[in-house]
Amino acid sequence: MFLKSKKEISKDGKKQIKFITDWEIRANSITFLLAGYETTSTALGFTTHILVNRQDVQERIREEINDVLGEDGVLDYNTVNELRYLDQVFSESLRLYPPVITFVNRVADEDYQLGDFKIPKDTTIQVPVWQLHHDPEIWSEPYEFKPERFLPENMKDIHPMAYQPFGSGPRNCIGMRMGQLEAKLALAKILRAYRVVPSEKTEIGEIQYNVKFLTIGPVHGIHVKVVPV
Repeated sequence: MFLKSKKEISKDGKKQIKFITDWEIRANSITFLLAGYETTSTALGFTTHILVNRQDVQERIREEINDVLGEDGVLDYNTVNELRYLDQVFSESLRLYPPVITFVNRVADEDYQLGDFKIPKDTTIQVPVWQLHHDPEIWSEPYEFKPERFLPENMKDIHPMAYQPFGSGPRNCIGMRMGQLEAKLALAKILRAYRVVPSEKTEIGEIQYNVKFLTIGPVHGIHVKVVPV
């Protein structure tokens, strides 16, 4: 059931509350469905590639899942958010292989001087997500998989604009929380029951990827075998 189609603004002191319209609900729902499908599956693919190459990381995630859930625990919103190491691994996977690398654009509202560069009004600026995530001046050994970068005590040293798998600011990805939750839920369900091991087609070590219009993806897909735990 949708809200009223017209926009309503009510005032409570200095606070303004804006109710979204039917059109805005529909538009955001379509965005969730279309934008979240390929990006989430791509992120899961690259993370699986890391896990099949790093059996130690995979086993540590499995131990964490078993510790959090015990024998009869249920994977849901609350328990998935308790899987801290899984979150670190997925965050580092998104840093190494951000599914979307070219869509974060902004337009300058006015002339702006940024160091030695002058940005004229109405200039379209594209945030170089891949370059940010692999800049050696920001990340030590940027092409190495190091989930400990996202330990709570280390995250304070990460500049908020240096990590942008979902963009940043008031117009960042509307599906960020949902995408993270569904990806980690899928990984937890798989790793709780199965061990992901190499197949004859598995790429060992660095994976080949190509750049599409907005996204990156594995050239040969992700090939693994699953073995019941």
